[in-house]
Amino acid sequence: MPEGIEKRGSNSWSVRVYMGYDSRQKKRTYIRVTVRGTYKDAQRVRAELLRRRDEGRLGQARGTGRVTVAAYLERWLAMREGGLAPATVEGQRIVVQHHLVPVIGHLRLRELTPMDVQAVLLRARERGLGQGSVRNIHAVLRQALNDAVSMGLLPDNPCARVRPGVYRPRRPELPSPEGLARLLREVEGSPVGPAIALIAATGMRLGEALGLRWGDVDLERRLVQVRRTLSRTSGGVHERGAKAGSDRTIPIGDMACRALERQAAAWRQMMGREPSPGDYVFVREGGAPESARRVQYYLGQAAARLGMAGLRVHDLRHLVASLLLGHGVSVRVVAELLGHRVPSTTLDVYSHVLAGGSEEAMRLLDRLVGGEGRETGEALR
Repeated sequence: MPEGIEKRGSNSWSVRVYMGYDSRQKKRTYIRVTVRGTYKDAQRVRAELLRRRDEGRLGQARGTGRVTVAAYLERWLAMREGGLAPATVEGQRIVVQHHLVPVIGHLRLRELTPMDVQAVLLRARERGLGQGSVRNIHAVLRQALNDAVSMGLLPDNPCARVRPGVYRPRRPELPSPEGLARLLREVEGSPVGPAIALIAATGMRLGEALGLRWGDVDLERRLVQVRRTLSRTSGGVHERGAKAGSDRTIPIGDMACRALERQAAAWRQMMGREPSPGDYVFVREGGAPESARRVQYYLGQAAARLGMAGLRVHDLRHLVASLLLGHGVSVRVVAELLGHRVPSTTLDVYSHVLAGGSEEAMRLLDRLVGGEGRETGEALR
């Protein structure tokens, strides 16, 4: 065996890289990593360690050699708080606590291998999670370990050598325009009916609708300004500015205006006063902001009664985009209404709606040059 690689078990190797003398210039220091796999895997890891050492990117922070995955992930989550939306951090915390720590939390961070990452994904599949959830678990772990590499806590990211599998996004069964009209009539009398109608009339995200304040609404000019989103976690209600490129002014039609007028009347009756510009549009008894979970509950109940079980509030946004694109509205305009920063996002998500465009183009060419086409066909016969 070459210097720096020592066999430890049937498929386990100890890789050692010399890092120079300690601060007192008395003892040689090394970084040691356990590699599970073949001898070639150990060679590859050692070569990468040597490259990073020579580039000055392989530092071993004091006291990190025995840090477990669980301890590191807890610190990592704490570092992310404040920099990301609270709902995003809470979602990552759920992944860490439910899917990562139970499987690999006891392992030392520096000894984590691609096989350990595979074990996490296998456990998730055995628990019946869908491919989208499996990819999300992989993404959270990959980001956490990328940060560990950047801080010199890991020589490389074992997630980089593990493929989570192909994800085919759920394409919801959307109601027809007539079905949507029936659905809106079904929820009209519920406490969240106006909120659902506004989303169906504009394609707004649920968090954007719940974040509206009356100062954002101009019924005379028929405009709504999207400036913020509202989310709720175990820590309470959180308000953030709209995503980059998502803050926008939306022109509203009759359906949206009627929904907001109904909400204004309900608001006055509930609160016993006129709303001020700083008040949230959609509130519950006592003035607390409306909850996304309650909106989804009322929509889900109404949809189930009409044979549309499984319909989500976000599907109404998809329906708006599909209807507009299907009736010839340009991708650029639809992207602006939805708050997509670039039209390519709209194209990626709704390419299936535009799939019939080439057939329509051919029919248009037939109509425009039909005479020449018939003569060509006759000549070929």
